[in-house]
Amino acid sequence: MSIFGNPLSKPPVRIERWTLRLQPYAAIVVYCTGCDNPADYLSRHPRHDTRQVSREEKVAEEYVNFIWSHTVPKAMTLEEVRTETARDATLRAVRHAIQSGRWTHQSQDIGFNSVAYDAFAKVKSDLTFDFHNEVLLRHSRLVIPQCLQERSVRLAHEGHQGISKTKALLREKIWFPGMDQMVESQARSCLLCAAATPADSREPLRMSDLPAGPWQQVCVDFASVNGCYLLVMYDEYSRFPVVEILSSLTATTVIPEIDRIFSEYGIPQTLKSDNGPPFNGREFEMFSLRSGF
Repeated sequence: MSIFGNPLSKPPVRIERWTLRLQPYAAIVVYCTGCDNPADYLSRHPRHDTRQVSREEKVAEEYVNFIWSHTVPKAMTLEEVRTETARDATLRAVRHAIQSGRWTHQSQDIGFNSVAYDAFAKVKSDLTFDFHNEVLLRHSRLVIPQCLQERSVRLAHEGHQGISKTKALLREKIWFPGMDQMVESQARSCLLCAAATPADSREPLRMSDLPAGPWQQVCVDFASVNGCYLLVMYDEYSRFPVVEILSSLTATTVIPEIDRIFSEYGIPQTLKSDNGPPFNGREFEMFSLRSGF
């Protein structure tokens, strides 16, 4: 299913190699139990005698080695990564889990990180161990041991290109649990990044004070529904709405309608609007002075 189930999936590199080789074929995957599947005989009855490694197995390991050789960061050496991978207690436990297929085991070695081990267990289907170079891969990315993680992030951040681009640069070649959080912490503590990053703070909301009583502060606006114009007014104290249908939005049409509403409910102390037409004209200014709001 890892080969044929999803063409967009990113399986381990050994399975990925088979995915690429089988692309010309349109296969239909049908599940069969192992006891009824003749093709499953060799995996259920493997040979235990010493035998020569086949060409097919050599090609598979050569492909894994090719992926590994192109993922080593330029500022690190193969020997550094190999040595620190062998020293890392967590990666040793992950290697043992990949070989045995049992991820419930918890190592008691000094330096073992159970949180990081659980993160590896969640992506166990993506992991591949290169037994020739003694390193760990996730998909086509190199897994960095703990003692080299901070150095990797610091090297990627040398250009001070920000959080997103630093993450993208690291994701091209390496991976380790908590990589994104380490990049964010490094960028936020960098004075040069803080000085170059534009402030993108939002203007805080300024809420209106609640009026002392009803119909003292009234808001007005327009709405358009099915080609009709609606004059909407509501009281800020009681949230009582008043809606009237208008034929146009000119001052000669709006002002008499507002005057009629005020004659029914009273003249407020303040009338709030968005200062658009017709509230920004001379006629409405004279109407407010004459009415006393």
